[in-house]
Amino acid sequence: MLVVENRRGMFWTFLPIYAANIGATNTQIGFILTLIIFVNSLGQVLWGRVSDMVGKRRPFVAFGEIFAGIVFLFLANVNEVMLLTLLLALLEAVWSMGNPTWDALISELSEENERGEVMGKLSTVGGVGRIVGVPLAGILIKFYGFSVLFYLSSILMFLAAATVIWIPESHKPHLMPGAFRLSSLSLQNLKGEYAKNKNFSLFTALVTAREFSTGLFAMLVPLYITRLGANTFEVSVVVVIGAIATTLLMTPAGRLVDKVGKTRIMEYSLLCGSFSILLYSLASGWQFLIFVSIVEGVAWAAQWTSWFSLLSALSPVERRATFMGFHNMIVGFSWTFAPVFGGYLSDVVGLKYLFILSFALSMVPNLAFMQWAGRNREELEGNN
Repeated sequence: MLVVENRRGMFWTFLPIYAANIGATNTQIGFILTLIIFVNSLGQVLWGRVSDMVGKRRPFVAFGEIFAGIVFLFLANVNEVMLLTLLLALLEAVWSMGNPTWDALISELSEENERGEVMGKLSTVGGVGRIVGVPLAGILIKFYGFSVLFYLSSILMFLAAATVIWIPESHKPHLMPGAFRLSSLSLQNLKGEYAKNKNFSLFTALVTAREFSTGLFAMLVPLYITRLGANTFEVSVVVVIGAIATTLLMTPAGRLVDKVGKTRIMEYSLLCGSFSILLYSLASGWQFLIFVSIVEGVAWAAQWTSWFSLLSALSPVERRATFMGFHNMIVGFSWTFAPVFGGYLSDVVGLKYLFILSFALSMVPNLAFMQWAGRNREELEGNN
């Protein structure tokens, strides 16, 4: 987690700025993010299904990082928007194998009554990586250019693949070899499969709607910070302070999830997160975004630990990677379409009004989640 979050923080913080630096408009940046998230989302349900079939998690995590590390070596010398887009799409097609298999592995190596704390501790370690990686990248980019971002990320990906060997493999039940068929991934079969798991499907739909409101603006925040007068290092300062807040609270938030209940904590976190979106629109200088980043970090610590606990509880044990991959794919679709809409809207009405719109949209799934959780709280909290 330390190494993975280190390179993840660097990549997603500075990718929009790098794309703008080689000539991409806000709309083009939105399209790039839309394409790579779409490819990643489609890949996750396939790789999750294959992982369930072979009963392995670690090889998928390791190979995804190795492949990504190789592609990043080529990205370091890209100066054309189209080539950057194509390489990132290729990257995500394979890199996506790590997401559902990693989530399933964590879930299967932890018990139901301690998953919140386990995820909190892992995310705390990952937060340290983000805290170190983002300002380091900001400083190096300032003095040596953007190519160092890709070289450094590549090294970290190879390190991440190497550390996977120290993680034990899951021994929970899996699909029997030969049970997997590509035809089982048809839309009709998928609809029937997830109709049998109604709470899983409703949870996925509500999270997807909520994440769409965040996806409208999230990838443009680094650009917003620069347009309020910050340089790349100051951008990293804002991001890192938020990461520190998240890191410090991940483990306590995970314990609260286990003790207070995953639905309660997620309700509070969703409302706090929406409040942070509204705060973005009030900024007149980049320094104010330090406070916003802290509020957002607090909300994310609680949301992530409760989200993971709910998803683990609602995913059938014998097909956990498949269900998690499907969940990530559907939620990913919200991030697939949201950035391109957000990029276009920001070009038309400006980023401040985009934040206000995102806040209003986020409150709809927030209220729907609270109503759904209230009706099904006993079942959701008792789910294994």
